[in-house]
Amino acid sequence: MAGRVAIVGRPNVGKSALFNRLVGRRVAIVDQVAGITRDRIGAEAEWQGVRFALTDTGGIMPAPDEPLVEQVRLQAEVAIAESDVVLLVCDVRDGITPLDEEVAALLRPAASRVVCVANKCDNERQHELRHEFARLGFGDVYGVSALHGLRLGALLDEVVRRLPAGAEPGGEGPGVRVAIVGKPNVGKSSFVNSLLREERLVVDASPGTTRDAVDVAYRGPHGERFVLIDTAGIKRKKSTRVAVEKYGAIRSEEAIRRCDVTILMIDASAGVTTTDAKIAHMVEQHAKGCVIAVNKWDLVAAPRRGVRDEAKGFVQAARSAGVRQKEYTPQLYDRLRFLKHCPVLYTVATKGTNVGRALGRARKVFEAGAMRIATGRLNGVIEKAVRGYQPPVVRNRRLKIFYATQTRVNPPTFLLFVNDPKLAKSTYLAYLTNCIRQAEPYEGNPVVLRLRPRSSR
Repeated sequence: MAGRVAIVGRPNVGKSALFNRLVGRRVAIVDQVAGITRDRIGAEAEWQGVRFALTDTGGIMPAPDEPLVEQVRLQAEVAIAESDVVLLVCDVRDGITPLDEEVAALLRPAASRVVCVANKCDNERQHELRHEFARLGFGDVYGVSALHGLRLGALLDEVVRRLPAGAEPGGEGPGVRVAIVGKPNVGKSSFVNSLLREERLVVDASPGTTRDAVDVAYRGPHGERFVLIDTAGIKRKKSTRVAVEKYGAIRSEEAIRRCDVTILMIDASAGVTTTDAKIAHMVEQHAKGCVIAVNKWDLVAAPRRGVRDEAKGFVQAARSAGVRQKEYTPQLYDRLRFLKHCPVLYTVATKGTNVGRALGRARKVFEAGAMRIATGRLNGVIEKAVRGYQPPVVRNRRLKIFYATQTRVNPPTFLLFVNDPKLAKSTYLAYLTNCIRQAEPYEGNPVVLRLRPRSSR
């Protein structure tokens, strides 16, 4: 890729809409409410055969004593510093506002890299009004309509012209895609920030700070490549009445769908709640490898008040100062029985405790999911399993397995040719799955069995 491009501006001028239009898909949340984007959101864009890393930022606002506002502003400033081209986006319908002038002053030291964009030029009259923004001091103003996709070609031509030839973008590199998922305020963004050793993502005490799924490139201590996907917290349905929060939950599920491995974060002091179980089930449904990170382990001896009754057993165990992980883990697996094949680590994201180990284990889970069992060996495993425990009789018929083969990896998927798939009971398929795991553990990965009737010809 040729370089980095950042989109900045005050809130609600259409930065995220422009970002989505340039990358060609809906990545950033777009809503009429100002201030939706809080983190830096990255994706790859391309124009005329030139690829570049595009970054959307939160709206820059005056920095009062609100820590969250200051952090959003800091994220924008970091994006400006890291970028080769900066798109200053303004709203042509509002004209130049005092906040536009404040943002322009912030950009003044980087004036040679700034392209001024007047957004919401939905007709010719509005397009003519773009010239007013030349007063901000960044040369020609490009009038566009991100909503309708108008006049973007000239803007992209200018962006590509300004990109350094042959420069490395340093953006999303190839690597294992790891989605950090969990309910709100469990420490997902702190986990990513601890790995990066910088405040890359906005972290705030209020639940739901992250609303987008944010992709961040990361290189491990031994050169391993990852793409970390920090997701919005997934709330219970009755708590997601606001459209933005609903879309954030959808985006989190999309992150699970497109990742290679998930790190499911559980609040140690709260135990496994119904929401945690639903997220875990989502991971299972999408057949993703998983590492369970029990975060906030330092708080386990002093659980916070107001913990849900469903987690009462965990809290009572945690009240003992001598509570140990080997006592906690069985309780966790009891609530998440369908993830018993997944490793568990105990982390304190704010202090960096076991954060690197959790990511390293995620990579091992990915590598385990790429293992194959030779067809001959696999059929031997299945034959031995059937000899040890015959399939149950269903409607006076018994399942017969003629042949088995592994058809894919990540997740490990096996195709069984049988007489009639309808004769397979879920309990027997679980038994076959356990037999396959004895041959190849596939740590942290689901084992998927597909049944196909043997051709009668």
